[in-house]
Amino acid sequence: MPAYSLRWWLLLGAAGLVLLWLIQPLHSLWVINEAGIAINKAAIAQQGEGREQDASSPDPLLAKAMGALEDMLPSTNPSDAAERLRRQILRTYGAAAALAPSEHAFQQLLAAHRAGKLDRFGELRLGQVASALGHWEEAREAYQRIDATNLLVSTADNYLEHGETAYAVHFYLLAQASLEAALKRADLAETLAVDRSLASHQPLSAATAERVNTLLRIGRGLLSAQQPDLAAMALEKGLALAQNASPGNVAEQSLRLTLAQALAQSLGRQPVASYAVDSFSYFPDPKVIDFVLTQARIRALIQEATRIDLTARTCVSAARALLLIGDYSNAVSLLVKAIQLDPLQAEGYLVLGAWYEEQGLIGLARQVYTQGKEKLPADVQIVQAYALVTYRCLPAEEALSALQDAVDKGSRDPYVFAFLGDCYKALGMKQKAAEAYLDGISSAGGIPPLLDRLARLFGPPDRSP
Repeated sequence: MPAYSLRWWLLLGAAGLVLLWLIQPLHSLWVINEAGIAINKAAIAQQGEGREQDASSPDPLLAKAMGALEDMLPSTNPSDAAERLRRQILRTYGAAAALAPSEHAFQQLLAAHRAGKLDRFGELRLGQVASALGHWEEAREAYQRIDATNLLVSTADNYLEHGETAYAVHFYLLAQASLEAALKRADLAETLAVDRSLASHQPLSAATAERVNTLLRIGRGLLSAQQPDLAAMALEKGLALAQNASPGNVAEQSLRLTLAQALAQSLGRQPVASYAVDSFSYFPDPKVIDFVLTQARIRALIQEATRIDLTARTCVSAARALLLIGDYSNAVSLLVKAIQLDPLQAEGYLVLGAWYEEQGLIGLARQVYTQGKEKLPADVQIVQAYALVTYRCLPAEEALSALQDAVDKGSRDPYVFAFLGDCYKALGMKQKAAEAYLDGISSAGGIPPLLDRLARLFGPPDRSP
């Protein structure tokens, strides 16, 4: 055989070996790319429809991509290149599983974690799949291994905005757990620094201040979700962190006021005093002591917050907390101060007027709303509050214009329409009364007070004595 023919066959054989060596990685990359395309399409479809993927009927292309990726996971090749490829496969598989969570996918990701095969993105996907399936403990552990705080807080805010309070609470707590784990890692890294004199403390302080703001967001979210005890714990942590890295006067003030509100909401009613007696002295009930100490803490937080800066918004926030603990005198003083500081802020009039109404001081409430209506004639809430309280204290012919004005300004409160119809009815204008009730039913979705009034208006005469 000629020498050139032998060289040709050797080159051809070498090329074949190289091709055989490359074909598996190339095929894997092709599968990953196809899976990525399917993931993008599924994500766009879900976003456009505003829904999550139904695990019982996953997207066919997505399910096929996940199956192909799962087939590539088992590998006996210990090389670094194969390990990097396996992590990329797991990343892509996790992204698909997050869009179409299932128990099978969760178990696959959990097994990969236990084998030490998940990177940061893989852990994120494990947390997303676990939380979607209600495996909250596994989700918490996954999110503690990475810092996904901002993503979790945004998710919780979104759930809260859409009225899914239970899920919002879960994700706020996951965010807090992730943040606290990140803080522990940062503290450990600082402690283990070889040369502390070279450590840059300014970035660390900036990061800590940012985390204080995040805890404030978590606390506010939990408070909005009617979880004052959980909110107080998050805010206490934020206040402690703020001692080392201040997030600024505005955030520090908000921390104190929000914490005061959370403590006041969780305080409840004052316990009945009881005493344990021995031969020497009386010992008050520990519940009473805790109640009094919490009240003192709330007042101290409010004093610290108002000392930072006294604004109308600060006064209203402080007054809300004081009203909850029964400190009516100081609360009313703060609300009056809020109106003086900013006559164009509606909240001061509304909170003060509502408290007067609760106390049965209808005349004083109407005076407050009148003052607010003069300053803010276009504010729907003030005009509405003024109309409702006017109906309670003036005859129908005088209350009629106030109620009609509230409707004209855009009020959708069902009782505004109900009382407007009642005024027309009292003045003998049954057709106008019916129109008011029907407008209210259309605006408020047909609540019973309006339906009952409409039925009585055209029903048989009431013959009861």
